[in-house]
Amino acid sequence: TDITEDGDLREDTFRSLPPSTASPYILQDGDILLARSGATVGKSFIYKDSWGLCCFAGYLIRARARHEIMNHDFLYKCFQSDFYWKYIGSEQIQATIQNVSAQKYGSFVIPIPPINEQSDIVRLLAEEEKRIQELMQEAQKAIDLLKERRSALISATVTGKIDVRNYISQI
Repeated sequence: TDITEDGDLREDTFRSLPPSTASPYILQDGDILLARSGATVGKSFIYKDSWGLCCFAGYLIRARARHEIMNHDFLYKCFQSDFYWKYIGSEQIQATIQNVSAQKYGSFVIPIPPINEQSDIVRLLAEEEKRIQELMQEAQKAIDLLKERRSALISATVTGKIDVRNYISQI
């Protein structure tokens, strides 16, 4: 619940801990946090050093890639894949609250192509995500324009600027 839909931290949920308490939970750049219970079970978040010193709560699972074999952005994308979400759905324990244990997260199998291929995959996904976002913005502009034109047409009809009495539907 502390993570927005676009993967950022919600600013209204920040808390502070004394350094002695926080030290075992300090995050490193590229650490991935996974929700293990509740309505957000399976949701992931990737930490970036640019956000400053942070630690994670004990009710989360931290995944840390070994940088010599795994690109942390590639690992994060794996945790957003349809394959991952199907795995989460199949592994959930439902008593009174949805739950996926640390052991179940640990048994999730991730293909590990060579590190240079992982970087290429991450780059390609970023390009495609950008292209899709641009298409969605264009579609929203078209929707807004059509709504504006519909409103203008209704207004012109209601005020009598357009005579529709003799209109015969082609449908």
